[in-house]
Amino acid sequence: MFKTHVLSHGQVKVNFFKKYNNKLNKIKELAKRTYFSAQFYLNKEDIKKTWKLIGMIVNRKKKSNIIIPKLL
Repeated sequence: MFKTHVLSHGQVKVNFFKKYNNKLNKIKELAKRTYFSAQFYLNKEDIKKTWKLIGMIVNRKKKSNIIIPKLL
């Protein structure tokens, strides 16, 4: 859709793409909010799973254990 609408430089097609993209982003955000709300409710008694969910929300990355043998 991006290639056909935005790259064509037609104002009508660009506006259609923007409206569609905004609606899609709103739906994705609502689905994400609903998912996490349900997961918090299901795991309200398990603190470990609760903190794991919080880590997913803030997008915390796990540190890799790469050992550098030698620096030149």
